[in-house]
Amino acid sequence: MNFVAAFTLFTLLGSVFQEKGQPQENPQFTGWKDCKVGSWMKWTMEADIEGQKMQMEETVTLLEVTAEKIVIEHKGKATAGGKEYPSERKEDILPKTDILSKYEKTGEETIEVAGRKLACQVYLAKMKPSAAGGSVNDIKFWISKEIPGSVARMEVTADKDKKPMTATTVGWEKK
Repeated sequence: MNFVAAFTLFTLLGSVFQEKGQPQENPQFTGWKDCKVGSWMKWTMEADIEGQKMQMEETVTLLEVTAEKIVIEHKGKATAGGKEYPSERKEDILPKTDILSKYEKTGEETIEVAGRKLACQVYLAKMKPSAAGGSVNDIKFWISKEIPGSVARMEVTADKDKKPMTATTVGWEKK
């Protein structure tokens, strides 16, 4: 799975995920459920994917919150090979998911995010091969409940490319 798809799926993870064979609490849902409509977060990413430099930025805004689903809107752009690729889409997030085979807390760390020091919980995750398009992705998250969606920083490493791709939150407003 490429980084854009991985990040879109996991930008907003934020709670403990137990390993089982059936759908579990969706950390992405948990990361947004206590925010009010209009809350937003913005992230940036730079990567070198198979020798090609890529930059991305995206703003994710909360549009709807119910017990049955959360709706967020992604607006952003990726720049690669001197070309810009805008993107915009809405995403429904359900309370349960089954696309992770592992999601566990590994510790705590204070990191700088958007010029602020944030105490974060650190999680490691692994996508199920079917959700990752056949490859297995290792994902490391720094989680802070101060940020809508909860993800302060994320590193994704795909099986075929052992160099992690890093995304960092650069701004947010929690309503």
